[in-house]
Amino acid sequence: CGKQNIAMRGHTPELSNFFAILNSKAQGDDILRDHLANRSRRAKYTSPDIQNEIINIIGNQIRTSIVENCNNSKFFTLIADETTDTSTREQVSVCLRYLERDTITNKISIKEDFLDFVMATSTTGKHLAELLIETLISADIITMNMRAQGYDGAANMSGKYKGVQARICEMVPGAMYVHCKSHCLNLAIVHSCKDTSVRNVMSTVQEVAFSFDYSSKKLQAFYQELDSDATTKENMDKRT
Repeated sequence: CGKQNIAMRGHTPELSNFFAILNSKAQGDDILRDHLANRSRRAKYTSPDIQNEIINIIGNQIRTSIVENCNNSKFFTLIADETTDTSTREQVSVCLRYLERDTITNKISIKEDFLDFVMATSTTGKHLAELLIETLISADIITMNMRAQGYDGAANMSGKYKGVQARICEMVPGAMYVHCKSHCLNLAIVHSCKDTSVRNVMSTVQEVAFSFDYSSKKLQAFYQELDSDATTKENMDKRT
């Protein structure tokens, strides 16, 4: 459910995804089917509390594996971002970026793994830096192996003297700050869209796209036009 971003529970326990998957599994498992059918409600071990306990156990196992892989890789990058959730609390997402070698093929691949969400009571550079370091230490990450840190360009994160990156550099001198490339691209697009010519082009492209997107007749005519030209059809067949 986690890998597919599917909610565990629904409006009622009986209609939840958890029970749907459990009952599906029980069709091919006599012991599980008998357990679900004949055990008393207090001994089925399917309550929300038990579900949460199982989720926490699985989460701890996954986190232990991530930490072990990161420490074995020797060096890593800390990636973090803070945002306000729907309950108006400040949440900081903590991710790790490191290299992993396949023991069978001996190939090296880049891994980016989510480690944890942590609650922040303040968004100052000092507080966030201490929070991130505490999170790494509590997860048993070897913090002195940090060789880079990546955040957005907000002053509290990228500040040269009091930002998170500066504070962490004081604790881990080898951790070089890298401005998040996705944020850089976003800023570049936002600024370029203020240009009149770019804005006009995007408006025209949007109108053309909407014209085909909301009309099956126009889209069919477009496909027929493409099919009529052999060269165009050959090139388009290579694309999705």
